[in-house]
Amino acid sequence: MQLASQWEMFVYKLNPDKWCIGSELKQLNMPDHTRIVALFRDNQLLHPSGSSKLMAGDVLCIIGHDADLPVLGRMFSETPQRNFDFEFFGDFMLDGAARLDDLAMFYSLDLADCGDALTLADFIAKKLGGNPVVGDTLQWSGMGWTVAELDGDQIRRVGVKAQGESAD
Repeated sequence: MQLASQWEMFVYKLNPDKWCIGSELKQLNMPDHTRIVALFRDNQLLHPSGSSKLMAGDVLCIIGHDADLPVLGRMFSETPQRNFDFEFFGDFMLDGAARLDDLAMFYSLDLADCGDALTLADFIAKKLGGNPVVGDTLQWSGMGWTVAELDGDQIRRVGVKAQGESAD
């Protein structure tokens, strides 16, 4: 299955101080054409309904458009800057702090070669070696993983593209 690049998956981990903690999903007033496609709690994939209440530490996976990012950012986190070419970086952008075991549920990742890396950023940095730079790409588990944003030498965002598509 190939999705048009106008769709992206945004992943947010809810901190205890977020306004939405304790709210039911139906109360969120999500932007049109966005959908919560997964809710993880304590590393377990839940099957949420409109009456599901959000808790601190929950991980929300939302499908939407690039134009939805500012609203979603205000709702769930700080808004990342969007000034790069999505054709180069991939069809989806993921937070470098995303836990590998959470991502494995979506992408059928082989975690055997992850060693002690817990986050996507740690794993990619370890596999690339040295100091990563924006544009560094790693092929892993049938996907191209491209460093899209750095904070110093820490990977903040990673583009993801199915391996049969060009990552450059």
